[in-house]
Amino acid sequence: LLIAKAGLPAQARTDNLQWTFAVVGLDSLALLQLQAELQGLYGVQLPTDQAQSYTFGQIVSHVNDGLRSAA
Repeated sequence: LLIAKAGLPAQARTDNLQWTFAVVGLDSLALLQLQAELQGLYGVQLPTDQAQSYTFGQIVSHVNDGLRSAA
């Protein structure tokens, strides 16, 4: 989703869950795009407070928690 929908360059792809949008060069607009995709695909909305400081791991955890709650 980060590459296809949020504009992450393929060479910036990472599996480091401690990285943030800022580390890979994505801005708040990219985060808004990701939020819309996650809402549409999984019915999970990311909190918007301190959005740029969320790590990828925190985003994954939030989505997983939302999916578990919905089940």
